[in-house]
Amino acid sequence: ITSIPTPCSGLAPPRGTGNWSADGNWASCSSTADDHRDCQMSDIRAAVIQAIDDFVCGRSDADTFVEAYSRLWQRIRQQQTQALASTPDSAAAVQQARLDAAAGRISPEEYVQRVRHAYAALPPMAIAPGTPVDELLSHLFVEANAYESDPQAREPYQIDSAALLEEARKVLAGLRA
Repeated sequence: ITSIPTPCSGLAPPRGTGNWSADGNWASCSSTADDHRDCQMSDIRAAVIQAIDDFVCGRSDADTFVEAYSRLWQRIRQQQTQALASTPDSAAAVQQARLDAAAGRISPEEYVQRVRHAYAALPPMAIAPGTPVDELLSHLFVEANAYESDPQAREPYQIDSAALLEEARKVLAGLRA
C-alpha cells in the first residue's frame, strides 16, 4: 500500500455516496477489460483502508466495521488462495514448508523464509501474503473476530468496541509507518 491517508482524511466518499456500491464495495476505477485486474487490486486496498478509517473516525460503529472488514478480509484471502493455486510450484513449496515445520525438520525462521520465498513468486495482488501489510491486517481480522457487542454474552477472550477501536488505530498507524 503506497499511500495511507492520515486518520479521518477520507480516502473515498462516505458510504451511500459517490462510488460505494450496494454490496459495500468501493468502485474506485473504470471497469474496462484492460484495467479490471488493477482496479480490483486498488479497490480492495482502498476499501480496507477506508473501512478502518471510517471506524477510527466514528463514521461507522464496531458492528458495521466488523461486518464490512470481514467481507473484505474474505476477498483478500480468496485472492491470495487463487494466486497460490495458480502457481503450482509455489503451492507445493508452501505445503512442503508446512510439512517440514510440523515434523520439526526446519526451524520457525526457516519456515518463514521458505514461505516468503514461495509467496514472492506469486502473481501481483492487492495484499500479498506474508508481507507486513498482510500481517497487520491479519492481526486486525483476529481482533474483529474476537469482538462481541453484547457485554452479557462476551466471553473472557472476546473484546468490546473500545478495545477493537484501539486495535484499529494501531493497525492504521502501522499502515502509515
